[in-house]
Amino acid sequence: MYQRKYYINKGSGFYQDTLIMYGFARLVDMIVNSNRNEKNEILLKDKGLYYEVILEEHTLVEEDIDNFCRNPQIGFDYIFQESKKGTKMPIHPKTKNLLKLNTIDIQKEWAKLKDKSNDNSEKKQTVTPDFSIYALFSHFSIEFLSKQHEAGSTQGGMFTRTFLQIFLNQDKFKNFLNAIFQQFSKPNIFDEVEFNKNAFPKKDTDNNTIEYLKIGKSHKIEETTHNQLISPPSSKGINSNKPRLGELSGNPNTFIEYLKLLGCFEGMFNIGGSSDFEDHRIYVIAPKEIHLSMLRVVKKAFKKTFFSGSTIKGDIFSELMFSKELLQHVKEVENSFSFSFEDIYSPSNYINGFHVCHYMTIKKSPPKKHAPINLAYLGIPSFINTNNGKDVDKWISILNDLISISRSIKGSLKNEESGDAITGLNKLRNFLSTSKIESFLDFQIWYGAYLMFAFNKKNQDRQWFVKTFKTDTLNKIFNNMSIKDFKISEITSNEGFQKVAYAIRKSTVTLQYTPKEQRHFEIRYGVAQSLQNKSKSAPDLAAYIGEFIGLYNSETARKAELSKGYRKIVREDELNEFYTLLDNYPSKVVGALLASYGFALEEKEAEEVESKKGNNESNENNNQ
Repeated sequence: MYQRKYYINKGSGFYQDTLIMYGFARLVDMIVNSNRNEKNEILLKDKGLYYEVILEEHTLVEEDIDNFCRNPQIGFDYIFQESKKGTKMPIHPKTKNLLKLNTIDIQKEWAKLKDKSNDNSEKKQTVTPDFSIYALFSHFSIEFLSKQHEAGSTQGGMFTRTFLQIFLNQDKFKNFLNAIFQQFSKPNIFDEVEFNKNAFPKKDTDNNTIEYLKIGKSHKIEETTHNQLISPPSSKGINSNKPRLGELSGNPNTFIEYLKLLGCFEGMFNIGGSSDFEDHRIYVIAPKEIHLSMLRVVKKAFKKTFFSGSTIKGDIFSELMFSKELLQHVKEVENSFSFSFEDIYSPSNYINGFHVCHYMTIKKSPPKKHAPINLAYLGIPSFINTNNGKDVDKWISILNDLISISRSIKGSLKNEESGDAITGLNKLRNFLSTSKIESFLDFQIWYGAYLMFAFNKKNQDRQWFVKTFKTDTLNKIFNNMSIKDFKISEITSNEGFQKVAYAIRKSTVTLQYTPKEQRHFEIRYGVAQSLQNKSKSAPDLAAYIGEFIGLYNSETARKAELSKGYRKIVREDELNEFYTLLDNYPSKVVGALLASYGFALEEKEAEEVESKKGNNESNENNNQ
C-alpha cells in the first residue's frame, strides 16, 4: 500500500481515467511535498492499459500520511458564488456554526480578469490561480437549490456535495487515504465494495461506532452524483428532454469523483464561455512520460499564450503552442546543466496528445446547461523531432510560422471558420494530430489556392492578413519524412523540381508582393487548382507543366528583350529532369509538393517582404 509506484487503470476509454490519474498525482504531491524544501519528483507514465504514478526519489511511508492528516488539504477551495439574492455560507450540520471556508467570487474574478488589460490601474488585483477551472466548476458543478440543505446553503450539485462531505469528515482522512492507496497499489479494476469497506469503516480500533457527517439525511457519505464536466458520458447529450448536470442512474463513488475534480487542476484547460463563443471546448492533456513539475511549468506558460474563439483553430493552437512551450522548457532545462541531453527534443516524448470534448450551451441563462456533442482525440505532432539542441530555435521558429499561418486562414473577417476555410483548417488539424505527410500535402495544395484568394481579398481590404510559407520551413518539416518507400527529400532536392517550383513562385506569390507599377509579368491565377486536377495522372501533370513552362519561358524571354524585369528561364534539360520524377514517384505527391514550394517564399524573398511591409506600415503611420 505504501510504495513508490501506483497504477491507475484505463476503463472508460475517455478522459475520466486521465483525470483520476492527475488527481491521484496531485494528492500524492500534497502529501509528500507540502512541507519539504526539496521537492520529490513525481513521474506520470502511460503504460497502455494503465497509467503509472511514480515517486522517483521517495517511497511513501505511514509517517507521510500521519503528518499530512494533522492538517489535511482537500486540494481545491470551496467555490462560494454570490447570487443576486445572496447565498448563505454553509453551516456545520451538528453545531450549526458557519463553516470557515476559502471562497471565490466568480463575478469578481471575471472583473479582475477584464481589468488586467488596463495598464493604468495601479491597484490591479491578481486573478486567482486556476480561475479558469473554477469558472468551469461554476458552470458545470454548482446548482442553486430552491431551499437550503442541512448544511445551510442553497448551493447544491456534485462539486459542492463532494467537497462538503470530505471537508466535514477530515478527521477520518487517514482511512480515506489508505483506501485510495490500497486501490491503486496494483493495476486492479476498481472494487467498490472493498474500497468503501476500507474508506468508511463502521467501527474504530476500539470497536466504537464511527459517525460520518453528511450534508443531508438522504445523502450517503460514500456516494455522490455524476457530473458531465469530469464524466462526459454521464450526460445523454443534446437530444435529452431534460438536460441536467448528471444523467446516469446510480451514484458514483465520492472519492473517485473527488480525484477527477482534483485532476482538473493539473491536466485540463478550455476555450469558450465568452460572448464570442458561448460553447465550451474542454481539453485534457494525455501524458506519455512527463514529470508533474514539468507539466505544471509548461501548462502555465502555455495558458498565458493560448486563446482562440473558434473550435478548429483551438485544436490547432493547442497542439502548436503546447509543443512550442515543451521545446522551450526542455531547452531551458538543458541550458541549466553542463551536459547535453540526447533525443529529447520532441513533444511526443512527453505527451501523447489531448482528449477533447465539445459542450454545446443549450441554456444560456443561469444556471447554464450544456450537452456534449463531440468526443475526440488529438495526437501531439511527432514530426517535430531532433536530438540536436541547436535545432530547437529553428523548430520554435517553424511553430511560430505555423501559428501565424493558422491565424491568417479565415472564411471572412467576421467569421473565421466559415466556407472553404473550414476545409483547409481541417486538413491542417489532421496533419498536426496524425503527423501523416499525406495530410500536410492535402493542406498545401489547398493552401496554394487559398493564398491567391487571400491576396485578392487583401487588395480589397487591408485588414485581410496574408501569410506564406518559407521554403526553409518546408525543408525542415519534410526533411526526415517518408511516404511509402521513399523520402520526400528525394523529390525536393531534384534540380528540375526546384526550377519548376521557382517558375511557379515567380508567376504567383512573388508577383503578389510586387507593387502593380513594378510588375513586369502577368500573375498566373488558377495554378494551384490546375496542379490539384492534373496531378491525378502523370501524363496530365507532365503535359500541364510542359505547357506552363513554355508560356513562362516565352514571357520571360520577351520581357528580357525589352529589358523589363528579370527571372530565370527553365532550361530543357532541367525540365526533362523534372519529368524523370513522374516516372519514379506518384504524380499526386509531386504535384502537391510543387504547390507547397511554388507558393512559398525563399528566405531572402520573405525578408524583403517583411522589410517592405514594415516600411509601408511606417509610412501609413506618418501620414496619419
